[in-house]
Amino acid sequence: MAQDTQITIGGRKYPIQIDPNEAAKVIEIEKKLNDDLARVKEEFKLFDQQDTLALLLWMNYFDRSLTESTPILSSQGTPEEVLLSLDKELDVILAL
Repeated sequence: MAQDTQITIGGRKYPIQIDPNEAAKVIEIEKKLNDDLARVKEEFKLFDQQDTLALLLWMNYFDRSLTESTPILSSQGTPEEVLLSLDKELDVILAL
């Protein structure tokens, strides 16, 4: 059963519902996010909280996009499966 709680991000509180079994993970992520916000704010000498949040969000999406990419040489499967996978990836890229 979900449990109502609050998290604080950048000094603002947000109500959320969590699974009680995930409470420790929520606290861990909340701390990491606030630590990262403070680091980015200091590193880039930012004063605006929205700029700090936007930059941190962009950095995380960029990092995630690098780890989600699978090099062709490490692909598994038959040559036909690899080509089909590449064709699907190209469709996604060309749709952007």
